[in-house]
Amino acid sequence: EADLLPGHSCITLKALPNGDLVGGTSVAAPGGGHPVAKEGELFILDWPGRKVSHHVVPVPGDGNIVSIEVASDGLVYGLSGNSTLFVFDPVRRAVVHSERVSQYGGVPRHALHAGPDGYVYALMGNAVVRVKLGTFEHEKLTDVLAGARISAGGALHKGVLYYASGTHFWSYDVPGLE
Repeated sequence: EADLLPGHSCITLKALPNGDLVGGTSVAAPGGGHPVAKEGELFILDWPGRKVSHHVVPVPGDGNIVSIEVASDGLVYGLSGNSTLFVFDPVRRAVVHSERVSQYGGVPRHALHAGPDGYVYALMGNAVVRVKLGTFEHEKLTDVLAGARISAGGALHKGVLYYASGTHFWSYDVPGLE
């Protein structure tokens, strides 16, 4: 228990290039529980040692790290509950970029997907967004249809992003991506 993050639930988890795991947490206590922790954290789990080797609050004041993705540049791209895009360098163990992207809407689970083209794709509540590795510049690729907010992310497969809007399943063909 001493090696865990008390009051946190892991809600997103990925493998780092070195085999360790990186995860994001929520401090919510649904079902009548009482929150203990105040801010969501990003943590590194030393896989061979089975211990948390590092943890950080990447977005101060936010209780949820909703989605993370490890990109081909080895950096961890993340989205928090208040629609903050952050980038964490697991080697330097530092947040190297943080920016609100609420103009694209809220953040569903499984929102981030690494593309084979060197971009990270974000499924936001109101738009599909592409983030350039290295510069962290982002651009809106498309707005979602009225009444079809993205409520859950899904998968990027053969140039198509799949996602949910309520009980409906949608897809978006990413231009130039196969």
